[in-house]
Amino acid sequence: MVEDAPVQGAPEHLLEDAPAPAGLDHERLVTLATAGSGDQRVAARILKRLARRRTWALHRHVHLVAAFETALAEGPVETMLSVGAGSGLSELYLAASHPEVQFTLTELDEARMAWAREMSTCWEMENVSYAVQDLLAPCETDPAADFVASIEVLEHIDDDETAARNLIACSRRFVFALVPYCSAAELDDPRRARRAWSAHGHHRVGYTHETFAAVLGDHERLMLRNCYFNPEAAALRARLSEMSDEEAVEARLELTREAADDVQDRVVAGGTEQAQGIEALLRIDHPIDPPDAGRSDTTGGRGFDPLTPIPTTTGPWS
Repeated sequence: MVEDAPVQGAPEHLLEDAPAPAGLDHERLVTLATAGSGDQRVAARILKRLARRRTWALHRHVHLVAAFETALAEGPVETMLSVGAGSGLSELYLAASHPEVQFTLTELDEARMAWAREMSTCWEMENVSYAVQDLLAPCETDPAADFVASIEVLEHIDDDETAARNLIACSRRFVFALVPYCSAAELDDPRRARRAWSAHGHHRVGYTHETFAAVLGDHERLMLRNCYFNPEAAALRARLSEMSDEEAVEARLELTREAADDVQDRVVAGGTEQAQGIEALLRIDHPIDPPDAGRSDTTGGRGFDPLTPIPTTTGPWS
């Protein structure tokens, strides 16, 4: 456990250690994030692709694996919903590791999931399905999942309070969310706000501990901590950017192990110089009535629009 001294302006109640869930030790996390616990061929192929993705792909991967496995140790997880799944690499990795769990990957634009749909069909992953989802539309009870995950999604939505409430309403047991972190001063900096929008389509620079806690609401927190710690995370990302695809694939186990070092029960208060992300794992113990979003629902009032399976294809998917 690494602790940082409190910094002026830091929320003292968040700098205290969170209740320790039945978490993972580092070596167990590395094993689960590199070899999985199911179909080894699929796990190996996905890890190669993650290494080639550069940016924060390996960091996102280890944090999602850590959160999912922590939730699995805390209580039964039979279904998982990934909101804003994109290419779905880590979700497919978890689906290969846990064939007993049903996974649903969603996006606002189904085209973003084209690769994932093709791969899961090719690999005959019968526990994976896909749907169109608008987080500004209420989530109905029927498609609710035991574990709901959202990685770097809320900052892209103007009405993040409604989106977060609808996200949480989709869950029966656990919610995992990861967003960019910033200090209060950085959050209020108009120049940073303009850069965040023009470069990444972010409606806000990031979240402080207080603003992230507020948007998540009053639910039990199994963790609320920082991630993407600097200088290590930035250094790993820089190394990846300089590698060729072949070099990244060859070093994928070492790179994933380094990324796993980022999973720490640690809270900082110095802004992006110290960390660039913040994550939370919530326990949801009771049904939640989702609010009326007051927006146009792109899914005809359903919240989810399931996609039909695509024909089986074959190809060089290694």
